[in-house]
Amino acid sequence: MSETTGVTRASKGSAPVAAGSLILLALVGHSVADWLWLALVPAAGLMVLTARDLHAWQAGRDGVLGVVGTLTLQGGSVLLLLSALAGAVARAGLGMEPAWMSMVNTWSAWVFLIGVILLGTATAIAGVLPRGSALAFAASIPVGFALDTVAERMAGSAGVTWIAPGVLLAGVGFYLGHAIFALALVRMGLRARRLEPPAAF
Repeated sequence: MSETTGVTRASKGSAPVAAGSLILLALVGHSVADWLWLALVPAAGLMVLTARDLHAWQAGRDGVLGVVGTLTLQGGSVLLLLSALAGAVARAGLGMEPAWMSMVNTWSAWVFLIGVILLGTATAIAGVLPRGSALAFAASIPVGFALDTVAERMAGSAGVTWIAPGVLLAGVGFYLGHAIFALALVRMGLRARRLEPPAAF
């Protein structure tokens, strides 16, 4: 294997590994220092490169779904970055976050989520990277969101036996979903470094 091939292989795995590691740092580290949540900002930026690398690694085997998923995930990542920047500027200038920022954040998150589902599904179908990790990547955030929704309904339930479990599970879905998402990214990135690139169709 030539040195150039080794560098290319490593670079294709670096963005997913770095993005996943930063997400894990934010999830675990914020309990020690709240500012470590800021690790999610460069992680969102790295997702633009991650989507490109995961798609490129599959050499067209992820099909049209992979192309659409890649572009959607990249667009969602850029929107998340821009909304975070706009929110920071608005808070610095106005001392508060404008009401319209909530809508921008929601739409950015939805575009990102759709991109994750599409690209993860396409990657699982392509079978170049580990299918289990690709499916975990696609399902992680939706499953976390669903778990939080169920916990919220349980906590607000009229049935006394449901309230305590609902309160106990509140917020668990967010952490669990994002942890699975990050670990799936890291695994796919590490696997991409080891495998020979597949031949394009």
